[in-house]
Amino acid sequence: MTSTIGKLFRVKVLLVGEVIDGTYTFMTQYTAGVTDYDVYFDNGIIFTQIWSNFPALSSTTGRRETSLDKGNQVTCEVAVWVLHPSLLESVPPTLAANRFHDAAVVSICFQADSSSSLMNATDKWFPLVRFYFSTGPIVLVGRQSGTDTKDREAMNERIAAAGRKIGAADWFIYSADEGNAVTAAGDTLVWYGYHYLRGRRKLRLDGCVVL
Repeated sequence: MTSTIGKLFRVKVLLVGEVIDGTYTFMTQYTAGVTDYDVYFDNGIIFTQIWSNFPALSSTTGRRETSLDKGNQVTCEVAVWVLHPSLLESVPPTLAANRFHDAAVVSICFQADSSSSLMNATDKWFPLVRFYFSTGPIVLVGRQSGTDTKDREAMNERIAAAGRKIGAADWFIYSADEGNAVTAAGDTLVWYGYHYLRGRRKLRLDGCVVL
């Protein structure tokens, strides 16, 4: 097996659903302290960053250490795209399909403490995402508005049931005040994206994605 140590892997993460109202903040927090990124909305990269050395984040380099591939340390360049809901509903199918081009993982974002938001995620956004992203991993990410954990267990059960219903790769809840949960959310998306690309053999020997 070819070693992946020292290789650069490019993982494109696409966020859809209720992503413009702050539900995507876990990914901006995930890169907290990194100043070298560009910000675009709707049809562009929100930020692109180089990862190596998960889980300790350096505020100067934005590098983390990880063991994504059977204990081998690899480096991932993570391109996070935010897709405005109106683009999925109003643009021509060809243009919408371009937004999903070369995505490695899609996160459907919603408000965890809103049953209607969860319903939108499963009944509205999931069919659209699966149409354009037919075989890749989809992860449900619910953002809890507050920090009260009283109803967290019930929320987890509802979201787990919804995730199983649509065949999501994974699902979880996070709060903006929970640093560990934010890190876990970002790590999870990168992990699924990386292994999806590896499974489809979309990575060349030099680690670059084959477009």
